Amino acid sequence: MGYRNAINLTDDELDKPVYRIMPVYRLLEGLESKQQVLVKPYKWDDPFENMLLSSDVKLSSGESGTMPELRDSVYGQCWTLHKETDAMWRIYSNDNNGVKIKSTPRKLLDALKVSDLRFSDIQCFIGKVCYLNQKDLVHTLQSIN
Repeated sequence: MGYRNAINLTDDELDKPVYRIMPVYRLLEGLESKQQVLVKPYKWDDPFENMLLSSDVKLSSGESGTMPELRDSVYGQCWTLHKETDAMWRIYSNDNNGVKIKSTPRKLLDALKVSDLRFSDIQCFIGKVCYLNQKDLVHTLQSIN
């Protein structure tokens, strides 16, 4: 499988470990169903997640609107490059009933692509988040055509 669906990741980074902390019951559900659980990012607590798809848009023709259908069809899952952080345990295992799992971006993308081989090249992506300061974020958003 090709890896053009890896965003902001080098070839080397595709095989570096990533980690996720989750409730034990979620891990057991995933092992039993043999499926990854993906969630709509607009349901996450972070106000910046999915900001672009939740925004009003204005086309070059002057038309404006929103993208609710597209926003509602995006799903995601969060992993970290940090092997151990106290903050991750407190956020994702606040009842002290969590487990840490390990994978690689390549393995995660392969598993995701197998779920729908027909459209995986246009529907399945994995990437590393680029955190921008406010000035750079505004500039980036204003430069989108």
